[in-house]
Amino acid sequence: MTAAFASFILWGLTALAAMVAGVVALVRRERPGRAIAGLLIAFVAPALWFGAFAIPALIIASTIS
Repeated sequence: MTAAFASFILWGLTALAAMVAGVVALVRRERPGRAIAGLLIAFVAPALWFGAFAIPALIIASTIS
């Protein structure tokens, strides 16, 4: 459980860094394509974490009990 929580924190920090980098690049008008991609990754990262860890954990928990 601790490893899953640490992974969640890591993904969250990565998403936050991508959001900050994307907003800074948009404000500076530097390569807007990469800035938009960074913002999209920042919003998709938590959903990917949920799909990769939480859904299989719920499925395994339901089959055990």
